[in-house]
Amino acid sequence: MVIDINQLKKQITKQSKTNPEKFYPVKSLRELGFSRGICTFCGKAFWTMEERDYCDEPECRLKKGLLPYDFIDNPPSSKRYNYTDTWLKAWVPIFEKHAHTVIPRYPIVARWRDDAEFVQASVYGFQPHVVSGEVDPPANPVLIPQPCLRFNDVDNVGLSGRHFTSFVMVGQLVFNKPKKFLYFMDEGIKYIHDYLTTGLGLHPSEIVYHEDAWGGGGNLGSSLEFFVRGLEVGNQVYMTYEIQPDGSFTDLSTTVIDMGAGLGRSTWLINGTPTQYEVNFDTVIPKVLKEVGLKPNKDFWKKYARYSGVLNYTETDVAKVWVDVAKILGMDPNDLKREIQPMKSVYSIIDHTRSLLWAISDGALPSNVGGGYNLRFLLRRTWAIIAENDWDIDIFDIFNWHMDDLKDLFPGYTKHGDIIRKVIDIEYKRYKSTKEKGTKILEKKLKTSRSISTEELVKLYDSNGILPEMVVEVAKDLGKEIRIPDDFYAKLAEIHERTSLAKTLATKADIKLPDDLPETIVDYEMMTFEGEILWQKDNFVILKKTGFYPTSGGQLHDLGTIDGVAIKEVRKVGPIIIHILEKSLPTKRTKVRCTIDPHRRRILMSHHTGTHIVNAAAREVLGPHIWQAGAEKTLEKARLDITHYDSLTRTQLEQIEKRANEIVYLNLPITKETLLRDVAEKQYGFTIYQGGVVPGKYLRIVAIDDIDIEACGGTHANSTGDVGPIILLSAERIQDGVVRLEYVTGETAIKEIQRRNKTVQQTLDLWGIELKALPGTAKRFFNEWKTQKKEILELKKEKAILESNLLEKKIEKVGKFKVLAEAITGDPDYQSQLVFTLTKEIDDLFILLIDTESLYITVGAGKKVAKVASSNDLIKKVAEILEGSGGGKPQFARGSGKNPKKLTAAIENFKEQIQKLK
Repeated sequence: MVIDINQLKKQITKQSKTNPEKFYPVKSLRELGFSRGICTFCGKAFWTMEERDYCDEPECRLKKGLLPYDFIDNPPSSKRYNYTDTWLKAWVPIFEKHAHTVIPRYPIVARWRDDAEFVQASVYGFQPHVVSGEVDPPANPVLIPQPCLRFNDVDNVGLSGRHFTSFVMVGQLVFNKPKKFLYFMDEGIKYIHDYLTTGLGLHPSEIVYHEDAWGGGGNLGSSLEFFVRGLEVGNQVYMTYEIQPDGSFTDLSTTVIDMGAGLGRSTWLINGTPTQYEVNFDTVIPKVLKEVGLKPNKDFWKKYARYSGVLNYTETDVAKVWVDVAKILGMDPNDLKREIQPMKSVYSIIDHTRSLLWAISDGALPSNVGGGYNLRFLLRRTWAIIAENDWDIDIFDIFNWHMDDLKDLFPGYTKHGDIIRKVIDIEYKRYKSTKEKGTKILEKKLKTSRSISTEELVKLYDSNGILPEMVVEVAKDLGKEIRIPDDFYAKLAEIHERTSLAKTLATKADIKLPDDLPETIVDYEMMTFEGEILWQKDNFVILKKTGFYPTSGGQLHDLGTIDGVAIKEVRKVGPIIIHILEKSLPTKRTKVRCTIDPHRRRILMSHHTGTHIVNAAAREVLGPHIWQAGAEKTLEKARLDITHYDSLTRTQLEQIEKRANEIVYLNLPITKETLLRDVAEKQYGFTIYQGGVVPGKYLRIVAIDDIDIEACGGTHANSTGDVGPIILLSAERIQDGVVRLEYVTGETAIKEIQRRNKTVQQTLDLWGIELKALPGTAKRFFNEWKTQKKEILELKKEKAILESNLLEKKIEKVGKFKVLAEAITGDPDYQSQLVFTLTKEIDDLFILLIDTESLYITVGAGKKVAKVASSNDLIKKVAEILEGSGGGKPQFARGSGKNPKKLTAAIENFKEQIQKLK
């Protein structure tokens, strides 16, 4: 079920109208000298020191006849901090004074969550475990500068003056547990008021507090937004509810203040620059402008910027607002757009490259799936904008300028230049290839179309990687004008983001369990033990404590016996482990003797520990961007999917295998310890989430020295030497940004070595040579085979020419066309030569050839008739009758069938298809 957050927020605001004291810090606001009003224009409740009838939303200010943004070139403070100093000199001192602990940022890639790809707000690092009360926060209360990514504002970047796809959200968070209350609404708003007045130097009369509600990450609460001269500086949320899967909400045991404020907004406010971009990118913008040779019209931007706040593609009727703003500025709406466009483009490429820097540095990669999809369209949009404006600028220079700009605030983002360069280079090659193919597709499409719908634009990007900017460019070359919807990128992001808040509940499948069963205690070091049965039904058994590993984390379950009865499967349902036996136990009992199959366990354990070793080796060889994207451990082999931007070379594979075996031979100790989640995160960081989301208050940490440390519940060896040799079998790029490694370890690896040796020895015996002569002999045989293949192909051509003369006599007239449909004897190459020979000589011929033994099918069409009917379409119906498949191009197609009894019917169908042609 998809939860409608807006409906839930409306419920909160509706209830607050009759009882504001329950939802807002009414007492503190009155003590600070504020009184409550209702906006004449939007109906929103707000608080000001001076009585008035309008709130501080830019749209409402405009309706009142005021400037939407009245701080542009007119800042309400004498303080002039830059981006970094606003954090260090305004935020930090005020909140440290109020006993908040400043903590470092969380990664922007939210690997600890199963409901989001990227961090979108400062509270994301604390959901769901801290907010639910399950885990303690790293400190309490806290202040954090959190980088965030949001893709729904792409169309607004550079337009509104305040929107970004990446930004730093300052988070003020306090977690009130039932037995440990710190502070809530009344104290919380006073701390914010202190920040605004003391930290930023604002007069209290400048501040307007808006009543609102907020929901996200499974939580909900009332909120108080704080505005100054039309600018929303931040929003303090009073998180009191947990959203349920059915859309209802219940009280949280831990009440939370979650204040989020864009770091750049405060800086913008006190500097009064035309847009927020000047203070966010104060060192980057001048360098980009110089590189592209652009000089903005400063007088125009000062005027326009005061009204830019009402332009928002996701919240307003933009078409009407464009007209209104243009009228105020005394301009034609189209002239206004043209004036804005160059700087909008500059702001966009600067914003997009910072977003990419943050995401790639934290291990995300551009691709065509998941969160990587949005990264790729940001990157390609950047190149498209540069091409559209005919700018000569290397985007990697912009990355470097960002890294230099961020070195004081976020030094971690300055260390990944090499990997970013490699990713960008690979992506640019793919972009160029896509652009070449896309141009041909568009030229064909635009010759017959005057317009392209939004749905078609989305499909063009999804299927072919064709950006709207490319559509406009190609259309322009053809003398046509294609209009792209103003909110296209917001719609595209909305389609591909994982937005559902519905929780995935553990299914009990076909097993109905009692509700009062406790969590199963596990100890995978036990191989033979006495178990206590808590519940038993038919062949299902639940033990109080078990050593049997259930299928989970990509590892197959253990096998063994319970009181001599064989185990068929071990399954985990929530926190409970179920043992499924081959048959029911003979009698009801409470104590049972349990034995785990040691041979199966040893193989699976070796493959699982081997997975951690291979992952560590790949990270050392390929770079820190390597993360586990999936894994499977079976008796036959293991596989590991890793995040990587390109296919692996043979040299890289050899290096990974060599390093993995070095780790094995070092015989390093492998430790397993169970830690509280917050302790584990604090001690080891977020790289522990290699295998994805790990639920629960406690994490089992498996550490191979300091080479690889992961949260993992699987069975593992006690030292790397126990794993045995590791052999990489293959590497395959299974999707954009993901490479699959397959390998064997230990006993299975030894079997693989023996299999390979046996194959080599059989080859040596067959050829009667020694091992050292194998490469040279194989090369000689290969060259001879290639020569013979060429000779055979020439003979087939000659034979085809001869037989084509005989087949010409069997050509018949079907409808308006010449047709040859025959069952013959001949392999695929021979059939192809016949078709090429005949259709080259007779350009109005349709031909079908089917081998009587293999049922291999070849269809051809002369150049003239291929325009009437495609071989690709004709072969599909023929192959379907033969219970097979086929396909190809208009003049040539191949396929195969399975049912020889339908041979005659297939030939007749071919003729019937031709008969119907006009």
